[in-house]
Parts: sequence; structure tokens; C-alpha cells
Amino acid sequence: MGGSCSRATLLQGPQPAQSPAKQAPEQQQRELIKKDLSVEDCGVSVSWLYSWASSVEERLGPDATTADVCAKVVIPDTVAHKCRYVDLLEVDHVGTPQYFLSHTWSYRFQDLVDSVWHRLQSSPHARVWLDICAINQTKYEDKGELETDDISHLQSVVSKVPLRDLAQVKAKGAAGLHILVVNKKDIGELFGEVDVRKAQASLESDRVRILAEIEADVGHKQLSLSIKEALVSSADREATEALAKMRQAYAEAALAAEDACANAVIVAEAAGAHEKARAHRAARRKLRRVLLKLLEQQSSQQGPEHPDTLTLMADVAWMLNGQMKYKEAEGLQRQILEQKSRLQGTEHPDTLDIMEILADNLYGQSKMGEAESLQRQLLERKSKVLGPEHPGTLNSMATLASMMDTRRLDEAEGLQRQLLERKSKVLGPEHPGTLNSMADLASTLSALGKLDEAEGLLRQVLEQQSKGPEHPDMISAICVRQELARILFEQGKLLDEAEGLERHAIEQRSRLQGPEHPGTLRSMADLASKLFGVGKLDKAEGLQRQVLELERGKKKPESGRERPGTVDAMDNLAATLRKQGKLAEAEDLEQQVLELRASNDDDDDDDDDNEEEEEEEEEDHDNESGQAS
Repeated sequence: MGGSCSRATLLQGPQPAQSPAKQAPEQQQRELIKKDLSVEDCGVSVSWLYSWASSVEERLGPDATTADVCAKVVIPDTVAHKCRYVDLLEVDHVGTPQYFLSHTWSYRFQDLVDSVWHRLQSSPHARVWLDICAINQTKYEDKGELETDDISHLQSVVSKVPLRDLAQVKAKGAAGLHILVVNKKDIGELFGEVDVRKAQASLESDRVRILAEIEADVGHKQLSLSIKEALVSSADREATEALAKMRQAYAEAALAAEDACANAVIVAEAAGAHEKARAHRAARRKLRRVLLKLLEQQSSQQGPEHPDTLTLMADVAWMLNGQMKYKEAEGLQRQILEQKSRLQGTEHPDTLDIMEILADNLYGQSKMGEAESLQRQLLERKSKVLGPEHPGTLNSMATLASMMDTRRLDEAEGLQRQLLERKSKVLGPEHPGTLNSMADLASTLSALGKLDEAEGLLRQVLEQQSKGPEHPDMISAICVRQELARILFEQGKLLDEAEGLERHAIEQRSRLQGPEHPGTLRSMADLASKLFGVGKLDKAEGLQRQVLELERGKKKPESGRERPGTVDAMDNLAATLRKQGKLAEAEDLEQQVLELRASNDDDDDDDDDNEEEEEEEEEDHDNESGQAS
């Protein structure tokens, strides 16, 4: 089909390729071995067609028709070898076609190429079957008829290329028919003029023969009707695909906006800007409803099994997790797992990924039994598919061990010992991953009361970490020091060493995260609590006063109320002062704590009520807007 779009309307295509006529004779001769290629496999790549059109334009000008191209380029370039044009092309440019081009030889060749490029530029390696390239045109030189051999192949070409199987469109449907014209007026005119009896051929005898075959097969009228039905289906399909692309772009933008709002909430809360945080939370709720609606539309239009639907479903589930809508996320994740298992298999990497995400979600909802069961299945499949020593398998072992509750610590210990053995073998005994597993095992041993072995493992970890450069995961290294200190305090031995380990950890946290970071302040408060427990009250008091000073130094929330961290620091200090006999100051702090907590509880209730009311109002507004639209 011809079109009226100009090259100026197209995106930049491939650079013009060298015309076969300009290649060295010996190269042309070498390429002629492809003369045995079946005519059904004589499609040319879209990128080559676009490039060739540029060289044709240089030779003939922009207004050359397809007939001109055949007479002045194709035949002259192939006459010496009596071959097809595809026989002169490099192998990479020729192959089984996905598109059969129906066009008129009297139209501008450039319009044909522009129409093809406009539709297929995103698939430059797709191949199209074009008669002037796929059929030996030198047989027309003496005005003789196209040989019966060539014409007999035409039916096999049409049958083999489903995107242009017009004769059997009733049986196979119009799933692949594409409209290549760009000018909207052309579409209407072409649709109204579709009549196979008006078809043209270079030789009248060929036209008569082809029409006779069509009449004997499906009939002229039926084929014309089938083509029209195919064009209607094509237009409908392309509109549906375009809407799907729009939804996908909208969904991607909405997901990015939701993520940005989530970050803004964290920053605003940290700064005490609660009104701004509330506004960003409202925006997240709005975006959640938008995305759920888009997912509903996507599933309705393209089906729940479509890859785009499953991708969007996974993104929405991730967003719901981030908004602590775990139950809703779980429902979507179960749907994805069911579809992935059925469509791709239970051992496909995508299936294993969603299993892992669902297991983590279930664990977060305290559905321990189901989470552990799913994690066991995952470990079994990963061991089979990836191997027992693959990093993915080792990660699943570590996760399963961490999911076992206090009643299953013996089993967790066994699993962690296997994991440590495998990591030592695969990664080496000094690798950070191996050291992390050693620290995890020490934590489990400590919970089981095996303090001496736990202490020994933690000392090995610290020794290895001190040998090389600074540990890449400094927070993990800090936690190792604090865990060893906890064990020493619990045993009541080497208390000075334990205190030193804790203070070193606090210094590292202050350097990495800042002195006012919640992690730093928690570490200071935790050490103060341990010192309080072993009777070092003066040191505990000193630390607690530092914590209270740092908490009070933070900017207060917009509401003006005291931060929870400040109130907790006051309460802890009051307990230490009371233990020291400093009753007046202790009682004053205790009274302040009681008043502040009562006030904060009332404000929290008001905030919760307001947020629930805001969400209900937003949902009502959205429902009204949806009904109106």
C-alpha cells in the first residue's frame, strides 16, 4: 500500500547501505550461492530496505515509482546473473519474512518504504516479503510471462507468512494484519475501494490467472470481505495496543511519583514537618488508587496473563508493601505466583523471585508457618535449578534460618552451620559474606545459651575484619561489636572490654550516621541501660544526659509537641537518678514524662482519626469523579 508521509516525518533510520550494483564483481558472484534459497524465505530486513531506499533515491530521484525501481535498478543489477535481487544481499539481511507487502507498482516507491518504516521502525530486524526483491524480475525483459514456477510459489509465500494470509483470514483471523498507510484519508479511500477484482499485475495474463485461482478457492467477494474485516480488526488492535502503551507510561510515572512522595514523607517526618508529611501521605494514597484502577483496566483489556499486566501487578504489589498494605500486596503476589507457575513453570527464575517476595511479605505479617513453608519450597527448587552452592541458594538458606522462631533454634543452628561451611568453601573464610554468616550463627548460639562458642565466633569475625580494609558493610561490623559486648555483659565478665566495644561502636555510628541519628542514639541508650544493669550508675547517667541533650537539640515538630525519643530519654534518666537517690530531679522528670505522654497520646488519636477521615473523603471524591466520567 502506498502512503503520503514524507521522510521528514520519520525518525532517523539506518545509514544508506552500499547498493549491490556498487559492490565488487567477485563479491556479487560469491553471494549468488543463495540462489537455492526458497522464495518463501526471501524476506528482506526493514533496516536494509530503508537503507536501500536511500541509495535508490540517489540514483532515480524521490519521485520514482516501484515500477521504475524494478526497471532501472533491480533488473539492471541482476540481469547479468539472471537472479533475484535478494541473491545479491548479505546473508544477515535475508530470511523468513514476518510481513507480506501488498502494494501498487505505480505509486512512489519512497511512499511504500516510508509507510513500512513508520510502522516497523521499532523492529528494524523484522523481515518483509517484497516482490521486486524476492522474485526474479529479469524474466520480464523479453515481455514473457512470469514462469509457472514463480507464480506457484506465491501461494506458499502468502500461506507461510501469517501476517498477510489474506486468503485464509476467516480461518486464522486477522491477528497480524497491519495498516501501513500514514495519511488518514488514504485509509478511508482504500477501505472503500477494496476489491480483489481490481488487483493489478505487470502482465495481464498473470492477473487473469491469479484471479481465477482466488475465485476457485474462496471467491472474489469473500476475499474482499475478509480483507475489510481484517483491516477493521487491525485498526481496533492497534488502538488497543496504543491505549495499553499509554496506561503503561502513566503507570510508570505514577510509580515514580509514589516513590518520590514516600521519600518526602520520611524526610518531612525526620524534620518534624508533619503537615508536609501528611500532604505527601495523602498523595501516596491517591496514587495507590490510581495505580489499582490502571491495573484493573490493564487486566481487563489485555488479560491477567499478559506480561505487561503481570509486570504492573508486581510493581503495584511492591508499592502496596511500601504503604504497609501487606494483605492487599499478598493478594496480588499470589496471583502473580499462580500465573508465573502456570505460564513459565515452577522452577523459572521469575517464579522463584515472586515466591521469595511473597514469603518475605507473609513473614512480615507474622504468618510464620506459611512463610517458612514457602521458603522451604524455594530453597529446594533453587538447590535443584541453581545448585547447592549458588549465591541465590545460599541466600535462601540464610533467609529460612532467620524465619525459624525461638522454638526452632536447633534446626536454625544446623542450617546456619551448613551455610557457613558452604560459604567458606565457595567464597573463602575471610569473605564478608562468610563473616556475616558466622555472626548470624553466633547470634543463634547465643539465643540457645551457648555463649562461649558464640563469643569465640564473634571474636573470629572481629579479628578477620581488623586484618583488611574497613568492612564494606560498616553497620554490620558495628553490630558484631555490639553483639559481642552484649554477650560479655550477659556473662558478667570482661565488663571494661564490653564497654569499650560498645563505645567504639557508638563512635563509628556517630561518624557514619551522625550524632543525632536514631541508630546512634539507640546505641547510646542501650549502653546506658547495660551500665545501669551492672551498677555503673554514674556512667549510665552521663550517657543518658548526652542522649537527652541531643534529642532536645532536634527541631520540634510543627505541632510543638515533644518528640517520643525525648520523652523516652527523660524517663530513662529519671530511673537512673532515682536509683542514685537523686529523688527531687527524678520526680520532676517523671511528672514531665506523664504529662507529655498523655498529651502525645491525645494528638496521635486525633491524627489517626483525621487521616482516616481524609482517606474516606478522598475515596468518596474519587468514586464521584469516576461516576461522572
